[in-house]
Amino acid sequence: MEFNFFLIAEEKLIEWVLSNATVVSAKQSLTLIREGDYCKEFYILRHGNLFVTTSRRSEDDVLLAKLSEGALVGEMSFLESRPPVATVVAEAGSEILAVNKDTLSSAIKNDSSLGRALYHLLAQKLSQQIQQQNSMVHKFSGNVVEPLRKVLTLFSDLSESDVIWISSKGQLYRLRPDQALIRQGDTLSEIFLILAGDASVSVQIDDKEKIVGSSTRGELLGEMSMVNSQYNLTTATVRAATGMETIGIDKAALKDMIQSNTGFGMRFYRGMSRMLSQRGRDQLASMGLAYRSQEKETDGKVSSSDDSIDFDMLSGITTAGSRFDWLCKQFQNKTASNLQ
Repeated sequence: MEFNFFLIAEEKLIEWVLSNATVVSAKQSLTLIREGDYCKEFYILRHGNLFVTTSRRSEDDVLLAKLSEGALVGEMSFLESRPPVATVVAEAGSEILAVNKDTLSSAIKNDSSLGRALYHLLAQKLSQQIQQQNSMVHKFSGNVVEPLRKVLTLFSDLSESDVIWISSKGQLYRLRPDQALIRQGDTLSEIFLILAGDASVSVQIDDKEKIVGSSTRGELLGEMSMVNSQYNLTTATVRAATGMETIGIDKAALKDMIQSNTGFGMRFYRGMSRMLSQRGRDQLASMGLAYRSQEKETDGKVSSSDDSIDFDMLSGITTAGSRFDWLCKQFQNKTASNLQ
């Protein structure tokens, strides 16, 4: 099912956007986002079409998607404070809602339920986007399978009390080399956090298993089933490459916590959406795509407005590492359970 903001978003979020967004009418073809160039808005398509392209080195740009009513673009830069990975062009006659990122950030600081609704929506959108990118893997030959760099992002968003709650709900598992933790098409009752070891992540494409990523110490697995009911069945197979220790967190308990505690819900979904955004960015890079965006970051040509954000990010990484190490210590002497 194609993502549609107006059908999926909570009513509160839709009302805020309609009250605060600027309407943009494209009388002719209009570039909304340029790959590699920082932008102050993200966009929601009211009607018309958007064309999303990304770059390759020494080759023509690649069309990633043609999007229709309800499409949302520009959220990855909002989540990561990094350059856009694609160029987005509105077709002549299209009408778009432009949402200022600073205005939205201020609003969710004062309203955690609005923040929870926003970040849940973004995680839903990005989970669907990653599935579409998975189907592209066999078309491009990347030299490196990028790790799913997710844990530091999550733990920099969670509070100390959030991590304590996760510790109280976690169940320890130990896997032998090549043992499957998750099989594509499974129904999961838990999501998993790797404490030690690493794993391969693969999907079935044209009846063949294709590795699309790897995960290592401190990364989450099975989380996409938490953010999108469309993925009640798992979308990838995860195997322990070597011996691996992981904790399982009951999804029902996690959902209850998200619903009953809006602050936790906002922080959890913000961390999840940032993780998915990073994964999507890494996946494009592994296929040799988003070349201009990577060049901008490498050359240090990103807008100077991001300087303070980079400092905050470094501080967050230090805090996240400490919280994750504390969590690991809580399971050092616990007895592992058998996987169901």
